Amino acid sequence: MEYSVEYDDPERNAEGATRAPYCEPGYIQKYLMGIVPVLLGGADEAVDSAALSEAIASAEGLGACQTFGTDSSVSALYVSRDIGSDGTQVKFEVSFELAWKPTYAGSVAVIKRVPVIDTHEPVARQVQAMNLPGPASVSGNNEA
Repeated sequence: MEYSVEYDDPERNAEGATRAPYCEPGYIQKYLMGIVPVLLGGADEAVDSAALSEAIASAEGLGACQTFGTDSSVSALYVSRDIGSDGTQVKFEVSFELAWKPTYAGSVAVIKRVPVIDTHEPVARQVQAMNLPGPASVSGNNEA
């Protein structure tokens, strides 16, 4: 699948110019870093931000963001938050599926409205994001 490209500069508009769909993973990562803390929140925002940044920047997070942005068969990306057994340790995971467990505090589901994310348009116009609370978020600890 290819899309035609039109530049603001008329000299760069070549007849039949096309580009293959491609989305920089950093484009999705930046969007996730902006919305996940707001939608999931947490008692210790400093820990949440560090853990979230680590999960999104990991090889798995980078790969998930790349695939989500460019693969038309992948329609959703989840950022899940788990709370450790001591109630203070926070872990984030970026994946294409949810795994339910007692320590699951919630997820942000990002669902594509378009087959491929276009880096020339704001991500917010191309996706729908929603908060999915888990059992650990209701009780404030990891008891189901």
